[in-house]
Amino acid sequence: PYGTWSAHIKSWMKCSEDERVLVLSYEDLKKDLKGSVQKVNKHCGFGLSEDRVEELVPQFTFDWMRKNEGFFHPRSVRWVRKEDEGEDFHFIRKGQVGDGKKLFSSQHFDQLRFMINQTFPKEGEGLPTFILPFLDGIL
Repeated sequence: PYGTWSAHIKSWMKCSEDERVLVLSYEDLKKDLKGSVQKVNKHCGFGLSEDRVEELVPQFTFDWMRKNEGFFHPRSVRWVRKEDEGEDFHFIRKGQVGDGKKLFSSQHFDQLRFMINQTFPKEGEGLPTFILPFLDGIL
């Protein structure tokens, strides 16, 4: 009912040239959290001082989010756990770049490759550059 992931990405990439849109990847956030927060502050015109940004950055870390996981559970949808996830399930997972790939089977990768090729038929032309490392070896 919502369309494919690749169609979603493609629709947002149309906006990437719009100065009102700031695109940050998870990799950007992990590499330089403070710098990313400063970009958001500037882009949105929040006017936060350097001291205030310093004060807020710890609350944007994965460790803080994991310790306060209750704030991040989706409220608009019912989250269903798989039987094998048991009580160790966490909506906030490990916080590691590229960890999501471990959840994909070869069939998942085949389906992803097919979907991307349908949306971006010229060998991934038009895919945002921040997605390419995730797709390395898939396309």
